[in-house]
Amino acid sequence: MAEVLQIYLPPAEGGAKQGVDDFLAGHSVEELLSYATCELREPPNNESEAHEPDNQSAFLVRYVEEDELFHAKDGEAYSP
Repeated sequence: MAEVLQIYLPPAEGGAKQGVDDFLAGHSVEELLSYATCELREPPNNESEAHEPDNQSAFLVRYVEEDELFHAKDGEAYSP
């Protein structure tokens, strides 16, 4: 019978999410397998538990959500 394991990778530099290819670009297969576990994690229940990355993309999304960047001649806010 096969045993299924999950691998939860640590965040990349700056807290960004990283895929296996990104992880393997700077780490060995042995390091990857060291993250293997039979424990299944529960997803975050709310925003306060979720890890928010601290990178330029996340900053821009937060900025746009908080402010109106552009206005049409009629005063309607929009984002191109």
